[in-house]
Amino acid sequence: LRAVLLISLSRFFSAASDRVSVAGLQVDSGLYEFVKSELCDGTGKSADQVFGSLSSLLDEFAPRNRELLEKRKSIQKTIDMWHLNNNVSEKPAEYQTFLREIGYLTNPPLSDVKVQTTNVDAEMAQIA
Repeated sequence: LRAVLLISLSRFFSAASDRVSVAGLQVDSGLYEFVKSELCDGTGKSADQVFGSLSSLLDEFAPRNRELLEKRKSIQKTIDMWHLNNNVSEKPAEYQTFLREIGYLTNPPLSDVKVQTTNVDAEMAQIA
């Protein structure tokens, strides 16, 4: 199944929710027009190319995304059951151990990892 492309930016959507079929996607006509007339303007790319790329990305990553969502659902059920049988405020260390055992928490990265950057914008360097 192909996803219906919906983005919650209401200014891009047409009132009637008309859809355009492009690259195997059903895209709101207002969003398609925005991409065609504003987003792609001056880029040398067409709206069809943009949505073609999006379609390819969805094809590539949707199966893995579904797999991860199922894993998240399973982990959440396990956590919910733990909470039904335990009081986290009474057993914080046990709770942390449990979360590690089910893969919800992982060990922190090694402390000796260092990252150096060059040619960083001055504003970004101050923020970071």
